[in-house]
Amino acid sequence: MKNGIFLLNCIGIDNYKKISKMTYKNGTLSHPIWAMIRELHSGMQPKADITIHGQKLENAIQTIIDSNNQNLRDFLNHHKNTNLLSKDITIINGAIAEIVACAELLNGGFSIKHIKEVEGATPDFEVSFMGDSFDIEVNSPQFIENTTPTSSNKKVNTIDHRSNTTNFKQGSITTGIKECAPGGFPRPKNKANGEYIEEDLMSFSKKGGDFYYDENFRSRYISFICSIKCKNKNGDKIYSYQARKGNPFVLWLDMSELDTLDQTTFPIETFNRFGNHKCINSNIIWYALYGKKGYPIFENAPINFIHKAMSLEHKKQSFLTDIEPVMPSDLFCRMQHNGRFLLDNKLSAIIFSFGEKQIMLENPWAKYKLSRKTILKFMCMKHMDVSESIIDLFRGQIKEQNKIYKRIIKSFH
Repeated sequence: MKNGIFLLNCIGIDNYKKISKMTYKNGTLSHPIWAMIRELHSGMQPKADITIHGQKLENAIQTIIDSNNQNLRDFLNHHKNTNLLSKDITIINGAIAEIVACAELLNGGFSIKHIKEVEGATPDFEVSFMGDSFDIEVNSPQFIENTTPTSSNKKVNTIDHRSNTTNFKQGSITTGIKECAPGGFPRPKNKANGEYIEEDLMSFSKKGGDFYYDENFRSRYISFICSIKCKNKNGDKIYSYQARKGNPFVLWLDMSELDTLDQTTFPIETFNRFGNHKCINSNIIWYALYGKKGYPIFENAPINFIHKAMSLEHKKQSFLTDIEPVMPSDLFCRMQHNGRFLLDNKLSAIIFSFGEKQIMLENPWAKYKLSRKTILKFMCMKHMDVSESIIDLFRGQIKEQNKIYKRIIKSFH
């Protein structure tokens, strides 16, 4: 186990002194790299997140150096001299994600070449295995607090609740609660015109306005995951704009900053709430990639509250037609768009990286697919969770599986 000296030598003592003076969020948060080195060297919190991330970064840097690949060493030198020293924490986290992903692929037995960026229109790496090549773009979705909607960012994802101050002889301690929603909070709509309400709800209600919601926390999170690496151009959405023609394109998502996301892929999750009340949730990852417009998105919906039991006659019919509702409509909302794989045929697969666990989901509608031997190589990676991954090892397998999942989803509403 390294103690931070390796990372310190890699960054350089002069740069270390420079970043030790950098702070974020009104001077309350230290520079991440400086904090990693300090915690690793002290050895006081071996299980703390900052220590674990530091060890992972040190090991990744060592792997790249040991590869004796000059292209990757140049890639590493670029990051450690620029992005790892940035004052922008999103740039730092993005650089760490790229370095760690590169090391994971090297350890997995792939050959890697870093692609020099051309105006943001190229992927990060060209990866090959036994003659088959594909491109990988690494992204680290960030949670940036936004408590007030602006013209450039209307998504409110944090609400500050009241804080309490306790006084002592030696001073005082102030505690508060923040409610966070990575995908943003559900937005109310005006019943009169069906448009989203921009003003404060209290003011809107005082004017006699009536509102409703057609989305919940999960639907917002699903839309957020679906829109990663998507940009708007002249009002149109362009997905996977960094994909190169003729090459399979894989998106590697480092979820270190959003580790609250469900790390499962079955479309419906059940859990007990308030004693014996069985509730269901819609799985965010599956819906974001394979979901279809109009699918119900459940959020803490109790199965016990059934409107009307299905008769034997209804049970004989198809799950997809003429079924009496078995759940109140206000316990779910409808998906407003198709999943990413249905919208983006340039994207071959997505890998979600949750620290010591990775999940791979393949796009059955992709124009350029990964070869079978490449998929099997991914499944052999140390941290790849084969049981949660959804792969098209036998062509058509995912489409047939999704037909079954569709019937399961439809049976709940």
